[in-house]
Amino acid sequence: MTTLGTMWRLGLFRTLLVGGAISFLSPQSASAQSVTIDTKASSAVYPAWLKPAPLPNQDGTLNQLAFAVSVPGGAAASSSDLLLTVVFDDAAGGFLRVYRQDGDAAEMISDNLFEGTGLPNRRTLLLRHVASSGATTIVFQADGAAQPVRRLVWEWPQAQPVPVVGDAPAVVRNQAGIAAADVSGQPLPSPQPNVDTGYTSTPLLDKPARIEGNALFGATLGRLPAHAVLSAKVAGLPLGAQLECWINGQRAGALAAALPSLRDPAYLLAPGQPAVLAAWREASAYLPATAWRTGDNEIELRPADPADPANAKIAYALKDVVLEFVYDETPPPAPASTP
Repeated sequence: MTTLGTMWRLGLFRTLLVGGAISFLSPQSASAQSVTIDTKASSAVYPAWLKPAPLPNQDGTLNQLAFAVSVPGGAAASSSDLLLTVVFDDAAGGFLRVYRQDGDAAEMISDNLFEGTGLPNRRTLLLRHVASSGATTIVFQADGAAQPVRRLVWEWPQAQPVPVVGDAPAVVRNQAGIAAADVSGQPLPSPQPNVDTGYTSTPLLDKPARIEGNALFGATLGRLPAHAVLSAKVAGLPLGAQLECWINGQRAGALAAALPSLRDPAYLLAPGQPAVLAAWREASAYLPATAWRTGDNEIELRPADPADPANAKIAYALKDVVLEFVYDETPPPAPASTP
């Protein structure tokens, strides 16, 4: 007989379902305050405040989607600002632009959501002051034969916008602030170098890069650090894989990438197919001080997946790769002896 204490000591956990079952939310779902539309589905359920709209240009030169949106009536929304999350297939050299039409006035929201990785991705946009009469139309335009937009999540924030430092406000969603730059639709800023007393932070990439195989970086050190952390954002890496970090030919650690809840709309799930997350993931690794040497150092990131070694050769993307060092304080010179 196995007791509960023994089960916990063995690291086992069981869930007993009595007269019930686990059900998953369909990506084709709607509510009074939010709706998720899968653009590849054969049919869609729309709330009263969101409908497909006529396409503005039908000459065949652009791949387009258009939607008419208005503020839900009653207490369904606390403001006229709307959060729109776009899940799409990125493309190298192409474009996916988004603009809004309010009556006769047009405003470009994003010239291009693509980052050139050729991998599934997502961006969240803040649409300010949506019309209450249904006069606001959101238009997606892309080049190429296939429509890159896979999924759209339309969400009315649960709270009023709040001011933040920057050119635009952030909004509060699920008690978490969203930075203005993250929802502007413009290219996201890259990390900047930072040097302080006993501390340095150095970006190793100036823009997103698609990688096939190992990624190589270099760092030249004038003195040895006491502590080091390598962080990055990674996309396209299989969910069970990681990036092993090798320094000067020796394995020094692995970048572990965080995973969001399975309810996140960026998951692209299909029966019999590996799960895909269309999003950048934060990854970081603490690297031992003994791995470094003064002068030139070689940093190599190697994809590794214990469950499927073939995933070591898959294409992935990196951005915001940053190397941080903390140095021990240099002791002050000894005072000169007096005769």
